[in-house]
Amino acid sequence: MGLFFHAAILLSQGLSLFFLGFCLVIGAQALCCLAEDFPRPARRTLQGLTGLVLLLHLALLVFDHMPLVPITVGCFAHAVYYLITLRKGFPLLRAPRLLTVAAITLFVLSNILWARELWHFYDPWIYSNSVEGSPATWREGLLARNTFSAASFMLFCVWLLPLGLVLVIQDGKSAPARSLPITRMSNGGATGGVTHSYGKA
Repeated sequence: MGLFFHAAILLSQGLSLFFLGFCLVIGAQALCCLAEDFPRPARRTLQGLTGLVLLLHLALLVFDHMPLVPITVGCFAHAVYYLITLRKGFPLLRAPRLLTVAAITLFVLSNILWARELWHFYDPWIYSNSVEGSPATWREGLLARNTFSAASFMLFCVWLLPLGLVLVIQDGKSAPARSLPITRMSNGGATGGVTHSYGKA
């Protein structure tokens, strides 16, 4: 296979990732509205996903013999995510706290560790080398590093819970402003009710 074949594959992967990102942005807006209207199911969903990811980390360590360091950091990170969901007043985030700083630090560290580990992941169905022991060319190496497999793994084990927390958690200062139109509507209309009450005052 020549250079243009590999270039076409890389271009197709880039377009697919762009389309996936666009769909995620649209879906994130819908999920944010649902989490705002139903905070208790959102909390339970995040807690259940956290437990599932922690069990997967243990399975990766015991059965797949994955490296201990990224799994340990990932477990600590998801433990912090779980503690955030237990905070009083969740999903309202009223002020920066130690848990928030710890979550961001562990998230960044987990990304670095897993990226370094998955960079050495090769798909045996793609990678082929005619001369045993000789290094692969840059095209073979770039194609052999299965980008979608690594991204799929990190989406579930690294990015899923932080993304969910970002969608669910609301700023405590902006939360009352969002509930104001609902209060006005319950008083007899967004415009008429407010104007009538001001006239009486």
